[in-house]
Amino acid sequence: MKYAIAFLTLFITAAVPAQKQPAPTPAKPAPQATVDAAPISMSDPDGQDLILEDLSARAAIQGMLSLTELELRFRNPTSRRIEGRFTCTLPANAAISRFAKEVNGQLMEGEVVERLRANQVYEQFLHQMRDPALLEQEQGNRFSARIFPIDPNATVRILLSYTTLLPLRGGQRTYSLPLRGTARMKHFRFRAFGTALPGEETGGVMAKSTADVWSMDESDYTPDHDIELTWRPTAEASRARILRSGDFYLAAFRPPLRRTDSYPNMNGRWLFYVDTSASAAEGAEHRIRALERLFAALPARDTVQVRVFDQEIVTLANGSAAELSRSIGQLLRARLFLGGTDVGALLRDIANAKTNETVVVASDLVPTLGNTDRKELNDQLKALPRLTIHALILGPREDAQLVRALTGNMRGRIVRLPFSEQLDQRASEAASTLRRELGASFDVADSGAEWVYPSHFDDVDEGDEVIVIGKVKPASQPAVRLTGAAATEMQTTSLPAGTFAPLLEREGYRAYLDYLAEREANEPSEAVRRALATEQVRISVEQRVVIPRTTMLVLESEWDYQRFGLD
Repeated sequence: MKYAIAFLTLFITAAVPAQKQPAPTPAKPAPQATVDAAPISMSDPDGQDLILEDLSARAAIQGMLSLTELELRFRNPTSRRIEGRFTCTLPANAAISRFAKEVNGQLMEGEVVERLRANQVYEQFLHQMRDPALLEQEQGNRFSARIFPIDPNATVRILLSYTTLLPLRGGQRTYSLPLRGTARMKHFRFRAFGTALPGEETGGVMAKSTADVWSMDESDYTPDHDIELTWRPTAEASRARILRSGDFYLAAFRPPLRRTDSYPNMNGRWLFYVDTSASAAEGAEHRIRALERLFAALPARDTVQVRVFDQEIVTLANGSAAELSRSIGQLLRARLFLGGTDVGALLRDIANAKTNETVVVASDLVPTLGNTDRKELNDQLKALPRLTIHALILGPREDAQLVRALTGNMRGRIVRLPFSEQLDQRASEAASTLRRELGASFDVADSGAEWVYPSHFDDVDEGDEVIVIGKVKPASQPAVRLTGAAATEMQTTSLPAGTFAPLLEREGYRAYLDYLAEREANEPSEAVRRALATEQVRISVEQRVVIPRTTMLVLESEWDYQRFGLD
């Protein structure tokens, strides 16, 4: 797998364009200035930002599979040797596949190591003034790395690669590179090679059999928008496809549904929980603006109660939607964004909500204090009364698994509201989405598979794509099917994985890790949970897929890895 991903990196660099696409058009600045959470940054231990000298982004995309490689060079502007703190916020479903640091002019590749063991080795090297680097997955989709040493006025070069799945949403497949909020960089390059699936088109042009190419090359560049590439299916596009590589397969279904745009009677009563923890301070003005516009877009006479939560839960306001659209900003600014996020306390409070209230949780749902054990949080979720609970994700950060668990079993829907130049419009659309009737629900089954993941989907709407990954039993063929009220027979088109077979296999192992994590969160036996946790670490290390229990560790030489017994 390690060398297969390396081959894909070479493919990104060497592919020959068949049709050049125009560079994404820079968007107008957002109407209200604020301090955003930079998706990519490096600072010293005192919080002083290092200078981003160069960022080169390369992407390879085939249908719903994608690989992105970031090559970054930071300069230490101080007169002292420092330990750099690198952070990046990736797309919600991204999985790290590579982390490397330049040491003495040569790239040293990171190896996946169990988290406690990696931190012990890193600290030992740090005390010896050696050249380690350590990349960890924080809860949610934020990753951070410690890099030492960075000499005075010197530069450090690092490489980061990640994979993502790109399902159709609302009839559109979107590749996104998060850049908005990144500090000015001296040089930025972007190059993407995209091969659409048969029957899909990009930029209004039917895809060819070879890759389309997008590119940018800018100097003294300050990103005011993310880069997005989109594809849409035509009438000729298959509604069911299977890609297979080895024992793994990916099945993609686009059920024929009809969007009703109906708004069920919810008595016009809303209970909003707004996260005011320290992590929400990043882009706080955008969060406030989004809530103001969202409340203004609700029916004016709807009654809204706002409770804020961090390490405590406080009722901040009661009133009509129109009244709160005018007052919520001042109230939140006075409240401030401080402390941690106690998700366990949040769930206990939600359990007391009235059944005629629609609950909306505006948070990344990343637990940072109180009860953070996934099994116990999952038990709390199962014990919640039958309520309508929506998740409103403001900004780029989220704990995707906990968000899905909160809204699952047809309790509600996930509404993501990115900080962009269309914030006002998107916030108004979010209000309509929160009121709209939920979409269809499907179960997934495959008698020829050892496992499939996910096995259940909620709130599937017109134009949405259901993507399932499974592992077939020996001598079996995929026989995956959807069951549910809206399920119909769809003829499946089988496609060869081709050049991107390593990416499909990687998504297979990532799905298996998610499958094991879900089993662990639902398993009553402590002994079985320990065994499942051990298996997750083993698969993560063997297949180089970073999970919260593992990290990527870069040491100075091959001998150093051998010295500590690291493969």
